Amino acid sequence: MLLTPRLFVLDLDSEEKTVLRKGPLPAPSICVVPRANCAFRRTRLVGSSRNALKAAQLRAQKEALPGEDGSIIVPDKGEEVASATAAPMAGLWSFAKHASHTGRYLPESLAQLPLARGARLVQGLSGFEGQIWIDKNIVASRWWPKNPAPQQWDTFMRAAQEELGPLSIPLPPAAKVPWRDDISGLSLDKDQIAHWISPRNIAAIMATTLVCGYTYIGGQYVRETLALSKAETQTASLSEETEMILSQRRRALANMRYARQYDSLGQNDELLQAISALSSVLGMSGLAIQRFSLRQNQIDTRLVGEEEISIPDAVSLLEAAPALSNVSVSLDAQGAVRVIADLDSAEPVNEAK
Repeated sequence: MLLTPRLFVLDLDSEEKTVLRKGPLPAPSICVVPRANCAFRRTRLVGSSRNALKAAQLRAQKEALPGEDGSIIVPDKGEEVASATAAPMAGLWSFAKHASHTGRYLPESLAQLPLARGARLVQGLSGFEGQIWIDKNIVASRWWPKNPAPQQWDTFMRAAQEELGPLSIPLPPAAKVPWRDDISGLSLDKDQIAHWISPRNIAAIMATTLVCGYTYIGGQYVRETLALSKAETQTASLSEETEMILSQRRRALANMRYARQYDSLGQNDELLQAISALSSVLGMSGLAIQRFSLRQNQIDTRLVGEEEISIPDAVSLLEAAPALSNVSVSLDAQGAVRVIADLDSAEPVNEAK
């Protein structure tokens, strides 16, 4: 079995553990009490319920000898035992517990393989034990420090006859009995299981589960709230950084617009220099500007007036101006003076008229 308990025995003086049978790691450990350290007797039960076992347990504690603080009650099972005794009976084992072990205890006789029916002489951990079994229930037990004589065995049989009826079993040879493999890892019977799964205990388990669930949900809520608060704080910090970036962007765009306007002012200054050159050359002649246009970095001016000018001299003077080049001066059919010239600029200016 996967959970077959580990068996060991403790020395009363040194409290040294001696392993009787090894078992898997998850299996519980059971302290086997030698038969020499156990007291066995039969007790009558007032019923088969858990309360009857509790009453027998309390009675056993009151009747126990000094130092016997441990006890185990094993109710008889099987119809043959009930018919032989005519009342519910149980085997009562009393023993002393060890301070070094707070777990489960089991008398040596109960840890051995049971006998279906009959009597046997068992060579135990210390001494010899005579046992009588009915339906795998031990109904009589006697311990001797050494192999008993036939007279001692007959005395044991006569004492057992007072409860079980006539017995005629000769002294059997002593034998060593192996340990049981079907020892339960839990010491719960049906009534104890029914007690543990009672409505009260189920309600307590459900309440504990609900409290744990609400505690977990509350912890998750607090955790998510803190995470949301942290995210909001980070979002606010990012918003401030975003506003700062946008502000710097607007400032950069304003500076770019200012630079473009400055470049534009530089080109208009060249245009003004060209007009200033026309004014200085033709301003004293009494001519007036009738039409002025600027296309693709070239000015086209039409001047009218009654005074005649020297076209070669005007071309020479305008060519000498630093703002003009490729100057052309001519008279049209109506006698107006037309001046066409290029502006000396690195980039063409916008069209103006």
